[in-house]
Amino acid sequence: MKLTAVIGDVHHHLALAAEGLERIERELSRPIDQVFSVGDFGLFLDAADWNFLTGPKKYRQPETSPDIRRAWKDWRWPVSMIAGNHEPFHRLRDWDAAYFSFKLEYSNAGDLLHSVSGLKVSGLSGIYHPHEMEFVTPLERRTMKLGPVDS
Repeated sequence: MKLTAVIGDVHHHLALAAEGLERIERELSRPIDQVFSVGDFGLFLDAADWNFLTGPKKYRQPETSPDIRRAWKDWRWPVSMIAGNHEPFHRLRDWDAAYFSFKLEYSNAGDLLHSVSGLKVSGLSGIYHPHEMEFVTPLERRTMKLGPVDS
């Protein structure tokens, strides 16, 4: 049986996530075959990628891109992911597997490709609308007099 790991909210701290995955492998004395990320992985490999972070600007950290690149170069697990709001969306929308060193499979909705035989994984992102990234509910929007939610 293959060993899978599900992670989320890595927020570009790939080296820390890798440490956790390595610990799991040590404790179970077997390798992880597949990693699923449930959002907010944060593969901002280039400083310019941070310009496409959909969250508040205060969370942009382009100075961390060299560390992210190093950690991704050393990353040894295949990853299948759905997006959170902490992703370089321009890279995901204009998909180029080579940019991610062929280690990443991505789907914003629908079936996720992965290496686990006989397992079907489908997912939906928490991203509802590209212009509504503050995640305000319709009731909160009316209460704060922010106007109608686009559909």
